[in-house]
Order: sequence, then structure tokens, then C-alpha cells
Amino acid sequence: MFFSNYPGFEAFATTKQQRVFEYAVRNHLAQALALTIAPMAEETPHSIRLVFGDAPDWKELVFRDSIVQCIARVNNLVFLGKELMENDEWIRIAVSYSTDAFVAAKKLATVPALLRPIMHWFLPECQKIRHQIRRCRELIAPEVERRLRDIENNGGKPRKRVLDSVDWFIGAESGLDPHTTNTLCFAFSDLLDHPEYLKPLREELVNVYNDVGEWNKATLANLRLMDSFIKESQRYHPMREFNMTRVCLKNVTLSDGHVLPEGALVGFGPVLQSDPSVWPNADMFDGYRFLKLRQQPGDENRWQLASTAPEITSFGYGTHACPGRFFAANEMKLLMAHLILHYDWKLPEGTAKVRHLHNGLDHRPNPMQKVMLRNRTPEIDFVGRSAI
Repeated sequence: MFFSNYPGFEAFATTKQQRVFEYAVRNHLAQALALTIAPMAEETPHSIRLVFGDAPDWKELVFRDSIVQCIARVNNLVFLGKELMENDEWIRIAVSYSTDAFVAAKKLATVPALLRPIMHWFLPECQKIRHQIRRCRELIAPEVERRLRDIENNGGKPRKRVLDSVDWFIGAESGLDPHTTNTLCFAFSDLLDHPEYLKPLREELVNVYNDVGEWNKATLANLRLMDSFIKESQRYHPMREFNMTRVCLKNVTLSDGHVLPEGALVGFGPVLQSDPSVWPNADMFDGYRFLKLRQQPGDENRWQLASTAPEITSFGYGTHACPGRFFAANEMKLLMAHLILHYDWKLPEGTAKVRHLHNGLDHRPNPMQKVMLRNRTPEIDFVGRSAI
């Protein structure tokens, strides 16, 4: 439970500010999605080299610590622009806030409800995230003010073409999503547990990129094995045993006569994701599973990574499915493409299999999982910086 009515937890609010964010993602990010691919593709190899570094010999690092910084940089490029993407303090907050807020929420939950309105002011964990929110506002304020001046100087009209969402939020009025991080961590753990997929994934990358000649919508769409591999990882590793949570606005009577009372918190378990009647050999990881399903007549577009279905609810389902899932799918493919082309990967000596964490209803990749990487010469190379 996140206490979004308390200072410091505003990022988890479902109020007007959250609706503004959802509006921007659904309406503006969706329209600009194809335009984001080229700048993301230019920034991705630079961010990876900056964070993962040079490795002429095998070196060990904690994968999650590194990939979350890359995701933060690419997200910030698209959502906030190049200037904030280059701001180290902003990146540090973007990387740490979601974890710090979770820690603060758990601490605040131990306080009796009647004392929380007072005690949250004194808990160090809550003080930390209040400071983070305050610094974020201070860092972004000059950029917002500059955009507003530009709009005013342009007769009140927003700039015709922008690829970052500071303008989108301003338009709606006139963050780091851990899902992407966890999905990529799970996918890479599956790749380390099943290294036989590295060769066909690289071959697909080289063939598709050489056919198209650049990173664009078609290139990413044609990475069908990678799409299938990441989606199978989502199926194999549901992140929660209780997801798509909703609150009953009135009494709801189910078909068997049970009544869910007004105000009840309800959710859905991802039981179909491991159901052998739905997925043959459901307890086995099969990176080709969704590729083979898409080869069936009529299902060519059904089982894509960003598609939703009741059988696999990683991005939610229905009206309130994750609005940013198409952007997330593109970002994950770009990051994985560069990581497997520019580095060799293996588990540290003595590590037979990646182990993940179960904490109550949550299933998370091990945040301390170490990996080994080494430079490799990519069959294709695309290094540059975004011009945003």
C-alpha cells in the first residue's frame, strides 16, 4: 500500500496529476512512438557503454544496478529531454526513488493509522523521499518555465514537433517504471540459464537490421524471436500473485452468488500463465513459444510482446492495460539488442542457475544477481548520440 496522500508519495497518486500522466502517455506518446525509436537507438549504445563499461577481459557486475541506470537515461531522454538526461542528480533520484518509496511505505505501514499523519514527518525514510520529490521539482522547474515562455512567445501555441514529454504534460494541463527493469532482469536471467538462445537471437538481429538498414518500427517489429523470448520470460515469471487490483465502487454479485462489498480491494492471480491446459509444457521455458503461436494462420499479430490477453496479464488487460507497453517493448528490444551484440555473457563461476526472490505476493529478480561480461565485436554497429 502506497500512502499517496502523504508528501513524498505523490508519484503514486491516482488523482488529477496521475490522470495527466496517463493522458500524455495514451495520447501523445502513442502518436510519437515511431519518432522515439531513432533517438532511443542512438542513445542506447552510448548509455550501455557508459554504464556497463569496457570489458576486454571477463568482469563481474550486478546486472540490475547497471540496467536500471540505462533505462533511466533512455526514459529521461524521451520523457524529459536531453538536458535532464545528462543531469547526474536527476538520474540518481530516478533510479532510487521507487525503491526508497517502497521502503518508506513499508515503514509507515508499521505505524498505527491514527499516528501516521504525525509520524510520517519524523520517519527518516519518509523524509528522504520528500527531499527527492522536492529536488525533482527544483530540477525540472527551469525547463518547464522555459517551455512555457516558448509557448507564450509563439502566440500560445506549443512547438509543432517535440519528442519529449515536458511539452505533453504542459499540453495536458492547458518516472521510473520498475516493470521494465524487472522484465529485462528476468529476460537476461533466462538468457543466462539458457545460453543456447544467444546465437539465434544474434543471427535474427543481424539479418533484420541488414534488411532494413536502420532502427525503426519495422526493424523492431521483425525481431520476432526476441519478442517471443521476452514475452515467454514474462509468462514464466509473473511479478505478482495478485495483480490488476481494483476497488469495488459498489457491491458486486458474482455468478456463483458471492458478493464483493463496496470498498473491497480485488485482484486477479496470474494462474493461467502456468496452466498446462493453456500452455503445453507450462513449467518449461520455451523462448520460441510465442514465435510458433504467431506462425499459426490468423494469429500473426496476436501474441506480440505488447499484446494483452487474459492468458498472460503482464501488462494488464482491458481498458486499463498499461498505456506505455508499446514504448516499453521497443525500449527493451533496443537494450537487449545492444547488450547481446556488444558483450558475451555468462554466470560467475560456481553459479549453476539464477535464483529469484519471493516476498509475500511479489516475485522479483534478485537485485544482487551478479553476471560476467566481456567485450565482443558486433556484427553490426550503431553508435551515436541523440540530437534531441
